Amino acid sequence: MGEIKKTKQPLAKKEEMRIDANLRTDRRVLIGEPLVIANKFASGKVIKNLKVEHPEPPFIIVLENGSVTEADSLLFKASGIITRTGNRLSHLAVVARELDIPYVNKIDINMIKENCKAIILITEEDAKVILED
Repeated sequence: MGEIKKTKQPLAKKEEMRIDANLRTDRRVLIGEPLVIANKFASGKVIKNLKVEHPEPPFIIVLENGSVTEADSLLFKASGIITRTGNRLSHLAVVARELDIPYVNKIDINMIKENCKAIILITEEDAKVILED
């Protein structure tokens, strides 16, 4: 009898289609460099101020660079991380990989407003940050 093979479409592709169908037209897409493995998706409210105590999940942390350790207390609850600078060996990249959190860098964080909704979509080709104002 023939073998039935099930093929799975990567999560990120499914999410990308769902996102494109559901987002309003007032969105901006920023392209960055992924610092975690592909097929990751996260969404949440943007937090740029690390002094916020007990933010309500889901939230995405936005930082200047990947070596900031002040964000450690928020990482265990964060949906994702966005930074302007960093690399695969930076502190946040290592922690994000360990916690399986999507992390994108080389993003112009000045374009991201506090408390806006952000979606991180990492595919095998690139990393996108989709912003809703």
